[in-house]
Amino acid sequence: MCVIDADHNIVKVNKTFIRMVDMNEDEIIGKKCYDIFSGELCHSEDCPLEKLKKGERFAEHESVKKRPDGKEIPVIVNAARLEQNGKFVGIVEDFKDITERKQSEEEIRDLQHYNRGLIEVSLDPLVTFDHEGIIMDVNEATIRATGRKRDELIGTPFADYFTDPDKAYKGAMLTFETGEVRDYELVMKAKNGTETIVSYNASVYKDQTGKVVGAFAAARDITERKQAEIALSESKAEVDLIFQIAANGMCVIDANYNIVKVNKTFIRMVDMDEDEIISKKCYDIFRGKLCHSEDCPLVKLKKGEQFAEHESVKLRSDGKEIPVIVNAARLEKKGKFVGIVEDFKDITERKQAEEEIHELQRYNRGLIEVSLDPLVTFDQEGIIMDVNTATIRTTGRSRNELIGTPFADYFTDPEKAHKGAMKVFEKGEIRDYELVMKPKDGTQTTVAVNASVYMDQTGEVVGAFAASRDITLQKKAEHELQETVNRLEVYTTRINSLMVTMLDQITVEKTKGVILDISGLPPDEEVAEPLINIAKFARQLGATCIITGIKHEAVQRLTDAGANLAPITTEKSLLDGLRYTIAMIDEEE
Repeated sequence: MCVIDADHNIVKVNKTFIRMVDMNEDEIIGKKCYDIFSGELCHSEDCPLEKLKKGERFAEHESVKKRPDGKEIPVIVNAARLEQNGKFVGIVEDFKDITERKQSEEEIRDLQHYNRGLIEVSLDPLVTFDHEGIIMDVNEATIRATGRKRDELIGTPFADYFTDPDKAYKGAMLTFETGEVRDYELVMKAKNGTETIVSYNASVYKDQTGKVVGAFAAARDITERKQAEIALSESKAEVDLIFQIAANGMCVIDANYNIVKVNKTFIRMVDMDEDEIISKKCYDIFRGKLCHSEDCPLVKLKKGEQFAEHESVKLRSDGKEIPVIVNAARLEKKGKFVGIVEDFKDITERKQAEEEIHELQRYNRGLIEVSLDPLVTFDQEGIIMDVNTATIRTTGRSRNELIGTPFADYFTDPEKAHKGAMKVFEKGEIRDYELVMKPKDGTQTTVAVNASVYMDQTGEVVGAFAASRDITLQKKAEHELQETVNRLEVYTTRINSLMVTMLDQITVEKTKGVILDISGLPPDEEVAEPLINIAKFARQLGATCIITGIKHEAVQRLTDAGANLAPITTEKSLLDGLRYTIAMIDEEE
């Protein structure tokens, strides 16, 4: 608080103001107010002194004040007009420091950005729903998978988007009964009618009191929070000159613990009438843990200390608890201690903001841990800032071993991994970026990395999320398929060559019998089909085709599989085939 005359000169300040500007009192008194604590309204028509000089009684505004050393302090300013003999002589200003509130607001916004980034980086559809199974939030993957907008999904039953709504609802309720469900299979139905088999993993999340307030559910395609809103409000204190202008609750207590004076804010704080407060013992009206102890501010200041400050939870007479910061100053009269004046700054909003921050942090961790894929966050240098349990399992390293180390160090090609990490910040995201992860035990896992940046409340990029999907089996299947195609191509070429040679020979030599010995070849349809075709063409040219080296059981298996062996004569061995052919020729002659 400070008193300023009509010419902007500071004529009086209190101890809190001296600490706020971090100067000695003799450096302040007599100086222009705008040289000691400047703000955006200085030298303007909206300056409180200018407005009150024109006749207004009170003025209030929020501002960022700048000290001579350059430090900026956000404050709420209350100003009251001062008169002497009916003539305007200056103003008295009260500055309420709201630095903590501003810091809390920024941290909450950062956490909200972080939440949204965690939700959106998930490659799987992710939803949160309440105890009734009603959707509270979804990510972009859910919007793509269902073909519905976010507004169409939020507020509707989770179970409505599956082919078996009853089973889906039971799964959602089972989450609240057991705390989690794992690998719960459902069939998701999109708006266009397509169906996707998914495996659901879900777990509950709690508020700061431990009460379950909802559940996370992530759907993994196996065919191939509720956002917290924070409203921080500030009630305007009724002001009167000097004492009544204070935004905080204030009271004057005599040397015998009797309350002798209170301001309007204190009256509201304890929720009592003024006549119920005055003359009562301070510890009967607003009791705290230091009452009746040597650390009581009145006891300490009675012994000679000038000021005392502490944080406390005060208990009103109706039982309600209010967290406050207490500042107390010694009162003297003719050099004799007569009591104290106490200032109570209600920090309920700060405490609520801290609790909200803790809840958002728990929400963050739940979003990270529900992902079945390794998930990391890294900064613009590629240094890991956070990891989930899946990353710990995959790399075989503890969280402390991973955090603070380069993201690229955990891949067989660190250079390629680092380039991918930097590309995220260049492009905003990367999709299906293939790398080979190397765990501590030396095994290797082929992964497709999807990553995107996340920003703070100012829109500045502060890091990136990266999720790694294991595609080892997919790559193995692709390799095996290519090998099969190559083998079939070689086999087909050999068969075609054989067919042309054999049919030419039959035509030229007028051959009556053709023996095909397949000893050592697998008796499957891939082998049988071209041989059957050769036999058909041979018969059309007047020759009989005898296949040798095939057992009776194999013939039966091919017949059962649908192969038509009618044009073919089969014998167990090449010797049997020769005997059959000679007999057939002798019989024809």
